[in-house]
Amino acid sequence: MTRKLDGLVDAIADGLRGPDLQRRLDELGARKKELGARLDAPAPPPVRLHPNLAVLYRQKVAELHMALANPELQTEALELIRGLIERVELHPAEEGFRIELVGEIANMITLSAGRRASGLGRTELR
Repeated sequence: MTRKLDGLVDAIADGLRGPDLQRRLDELGARKKELGARLDAPAPPPVRLHPNLAVLYRQKVAELHMALANPELQTEALELIRGLIERVELHPAEEGFRIELVGEIANMITLSAGRRASGLGRTELR
């Protein structure tokens, strides 16, 4: 952006003038000002997680595990789990494939295992 603006300024300084060039120069100057203001704006506050979120997720994972073992609740539990999975990615590995879950379920598994979630919503199954 700055390089284009500098090129236009040089062209004008060398005597190249015209209404289209001036219009484009004005557009680029306004865009540069807008981008500068966005860069100077304060960053949004970080998302704060509930201090007991890992414990809550651990409980939910345990409840899902029990529900999956109960034939009367198994169908409902599977539907709940499907709702937490955005997609499943398969990646080639030395011995077959590596399975990666993407979505809220990944955060639940990560936090219930006592690790900090990266926010990406990904976990690898082995």
